[in-house]
Amino acid sequence: MRIRRRLLRYIYFSLVFCLSSLHTVQAQENLVKGMPPLVSFTPDQYLSSGKIWSIDSSPNGLLYMATNKGLLEFDGLNWQVFKGSVGVTRAVHVLNDTLIYTGSDLDFGIWVKQENIYEYTSLYPFKEDVQPSVEEFWAVHRIGDSIFFISSQNIYVLKEGQLIKIAAPTRFKGSFFLEEVLYLDDHEQGLFRLENFSLQPIASFSSSEGFEMVGMYWSEDTLVVVSKEKGLFYVDDMRFKSLESELSRTLQGAKAFSFSILENQQLAFGTVLKGLFISDKAGNFIHHVNRNKGTLSNTILALHESSNGKLWMGMDYGLASIDFSSPFSTFYDFKGNYGTAQVATIYEDIFYLGTNQGLYYASWDELNNDHDDFNFKLIPGTEGQVWALEQINGSLFMGHDKGLFTIEGYAHRLIDERDGVWTIIPYEGFLLAGTYNGISVYHRKNDSWQFLRKMEAILGSCQQLLHLNDGFLWINIPKYGIVRAQLDESLLPLQRQLFQMEKFLGEDPYIFWEEDRIKVITDQSFFEFNPEAEDFEELVLDTKQKILRGVAGNYYPPRVLNADFDFF
Repeated sequence: MRIRRRLLRYIYFSLVFCLSSLHTVQAQENLVKGMPPLVSFTPDQYLSSGKIWSIDSSPNGLLYMATNKGLLEFDGLNWQVFKGSVGVTRAVHVLNDTLIYTGSDLDFGIWVKQENIYEYTSLYPFKEDVQPSVEEFWAVHRIGDSIFFISSQNIYVLKEGQLIKIAAPTRFKGSFFLEEVLYLDDHEQGLFRLENFSLQPIASFSSSEGFEMVGMYWSEDTLVVVSKEKGLFYVDDMRFKSLESELSRTLQGAKAFSFSILENQQLAFGTVLKGLFISDKAGNFIHHVNRNKGTLSNTILALHESSNGKLWMGMDYGLASIDFSSPFSTFYDFKGNYGTAQVATIYEDIFYLGTNQGLYYASWDELNNDHDDFNFKLIPGTEGQVWALEQINGSLFMGHDKGLFTIEGYAHRLIDERDGVWTIIPYEGFLLAGTYNGISVYHRKNDSWQFLRKMEAILGSCQQLLHLNDGFLWINIPKYGIVRAQLDESLLPLQRQLFQMEKFLGEDPYIFWEEDRIKVITDQSFFEFNPEAEDFEELVLDTKQKILRGVAGNYYPPRVLNADFDFF
């Protein structure tokens, strides 16, 4: 018998590019594109405390870590190391804002906070005795009003000031607290459950199948055990049976070391070789986080989810947090594979990314964060700066420092190379390209687009064009100003109205259409065009505009990729 029991989302290329999605991440149907924001800390930053073996947090949000050099505290800005126990601190359990229990190589005890300083008192009764072997304490748990300190040889239960000692059947290799039940992994005899200070057998090993456990979880009515080197097992009729799945095979190769069940019931696996994996209980991968995506090490020794939704990872070298509650997901070009992103689009199920190095592409599915890395490939011949990608009348156009191109699958075709192209828009059957020198006009001839002429009376570097089907063309020429031109049927600018840059406070002006008005935002100010006065009036930045400006430096409004994601 089996054991039984009872977002608009933004993805942001920080330094590189960013995207956005309106849904919550749940299993395969809502996989995240890119990485949720990750912050890493080096040992020098956290006072050279070395490896981080265990992490917990207090109700007031402070983070506490068991490290090689003692108890480490982090308040979000400042680090403190407290010393008192003997040997490397291996385990930490925070009871409240002022009481902490730890286990170390040669000791276990309690820390009491007084005037922002923690003072340590040992609770280990055999600290001064000569022992036949060193007793190391690598786990601390709390059940009700009792505290449990676990070593390989014994369990020590602190209850109402008294210690109760429970010997291991042979040798404990792990302990796991799951749904108010403490489970113990014995090296030779298998898995036990602690009931009223008595060890009750759950499952035993066969003569050849012994393994070390790092965690466990319930999948419906089945108890699943995470092993260190042999993948996943489930318990059936008091025996361990191998769980055949892609997740199990992946963990077997990656060598699991730490495990945590997250608040949303997703499963977090820290490994020795391949970083962090997060899956749902059905075994579907959701995230794979490793050095390719920003961690300082691929060896994850400890996992802890804090109350603000961040998952903390203590590593063999370094510490990191991932903010799964953030609306942003990120891509960083750690390897220098694709450069600094400028523009992106999805066309015929291919994600195109224009950067300072050229035009790159990837399958949209390849950008899921369950992949080991994000695989961008360069389209040969597009090397250089890509400024614009526009889908117009079923075709994909690229503005490049080498000119204007169309993109078809993984190939490109040159239309015109006379000037670098900043921006491309349709205009009454024509194409208008804002170039390094004026505006180029293109028309369709013999089923292909061809250069027609330069627009008269418009000079300079035309970085933005905006047309609203009212006969007026708005032209952004940085360092010069914003031009409002009325065009006739032959695209001649009959009237031109210039708003010089001095009128707009700040730099990097951007023009856009919002709430039936033309608006301009700079790095310092925000303006709206008044048609009656035919002039711009300054407005107050709202919260959304401030947030978006803060994300990307200046104000770069999102570019819609699909119903779920925007690009910044």
